[in-house]
Amino acid sequence: MEVYVVTLRTAQGPRSGTYCTVLVTLIGTSGESQPVSLEREHLISGSAHTITVTAERPLGAVVLVRLRLQTQPGFPDLDWHCQDVEVGAGGGGKERQVDHFPCNKWLRTADGDIELRNGQVCTVNSETLQILKDHRMREIKNKQQHFRWRTFAQGVPNCVDMDSLKPLGPNLSYTRQSPGTELQYLRGFADRAYVQAHWSEDSFFGYQCLNGCNPMMISQVHSLPPNLPVTTDMLRPFLPQASSLELELERGTLFLLDYKVVEGVPPNTVNGQQQYLAAPLCLLYYNQQGELKPIAIQLQQTPGPENPVFLPSDPEPDWLLAKMWVRCADFQCHQLISHFLVTHLLGEVYCTATLRQLPEIHPLHQVG
Repeated sequence: MEVYVVTLRTAQGPRSGTYCTVLVTLIGTSGESQPVSLEREHLISGSAHTITVTAERPLGAVVLVRLRLQTQPGFPDLDWHCQDVEVGAGGGGKERQVDHFPCNKWLRTADGDIELRNGQVCTVNSETLQILKDHRMREIKNKQQHFRWRTFAQGVPNCVDMDSLKPLGPNLSYTRQSPGTELQYLRGFADRAYVQAHWSEDSFFGYQCLNGCNPMMISQVHSLPPNLPVTTDMLRPFLPQASSLELELERGTLFLLDYKVVEGVPPNTVNGQQQYLAAPLCLLYYNQQGELKPIAIQLQQTPGPENPVFLPSDPEPDWLLAKMWVRCADFQCHQLISHFLVTHLLGEVYCTATLRQLPEIHPLHQVG
């Protein structure tokens, strides 16, 4: 007969505790114990409760701790945020070896049996015990049954097959550790007076291309695309004396915004009014004063009489409107590509694939 002292810790937080009963089973290399319940004490936030588990026969090295949450009659069914479990073997004044089994996740009665491993991360090639290899495969199989793929639309990345956040459970629905106000999101309002005074200036336009919310579109060019028919004579007023378009291209002082990706995208109809979308080309010059300024804008990809190249020397309203159309196209690319596609759609693919293929003991889950 072997005696084990098991300590259950509840995470800090106003709603981490539960009134439910917790069943604890120790699983070793030579067998497993009978379930032992902690039922007379409530698991309140930040608490630690100790129970004794007696095994009729030696378990060997304890490698897994199985937890199950059960409701108590007359008490609400509350989720439990378990911080960790410690298992100490031995007794009678002997120095006990304590094994640590981190949890740091929510447990629900609907989850059934939850098995915890010790905190030593490893890959599948490092596993030596068959019992842990089997546990690893069971976890992956369960996750693959829960996180299934769905084709949202042809041509876009697949997504997880769920209609709401509820099936994700509390561990994935809420990733924030503590409430609070993200003041950095409000910092931009402090700059609004400067923006109101300078938003129409060419230097501020160039500043936004590098320091705005979407600095992914601008690129240095050493040759111009054939569908942007600008010449040295057209741009001479905006270049240094004795310079030329070819010389500035060679120096690497010219940059291009090309929004070809939105060409042909049908715009919406909002409140019965047809909207419009440009697919502009915008050439910018990095001058000797360290400013990045636009020097040529073509609002569509195909040059022609109805698609002129706008210059800073054009009437001020025309040049300002041309810059505004560029900013409009940049906003569409930012929201559709940089934000929605790259941040959300691709992020969901990586997240779902990780959950389906890598168990919690994999080192990748410890990154960050």
